[in-house]
This record gives sequence, structure tokens and C-alpha cells, in this order.
Amino acid sequence: MSADELRAPIIGLQCTLLAIFLVIAVPHTPWVLLAFLLVAVGTLFTVGWAVAPTDADT
Repeated sequence: MSADELRAPIIGLQCTLLAIFLVIAVPHTPWVLLAFLLVAVGTLFTVGWAVAPTDADT
């Protein structure tokens, strides 16, 4: 795997970890809504990476 192939799951993981931090650091605030948005973005990046065709598939 090259660095380009790992970019999407790393972004997804970073979004998820930031969301967890926000929920722990500032609970019961509007920042929790940002945390849910970050989880959604992280999930999209990770799922998109998982279903994307690889060089071996083409």
C-alpha cells in the first residue's frame, strides 16, 4: 500500500478520534454536534476507502 492509499482511512481515524476528544473534553455543549458531524465524515472516508477499487481490481 502506498501513502495515497492510506490517506482516506487515516483521515477517517483522525476525525473519529477528534470527535471522541470533543465529547470527553466539552460534553453537553454545541461542540458535541460537531463531534457527530466528524464521526459522519470519518465514516464516509473509511467506507469510501474500503469499497474503492484497487489497482489489482483494474
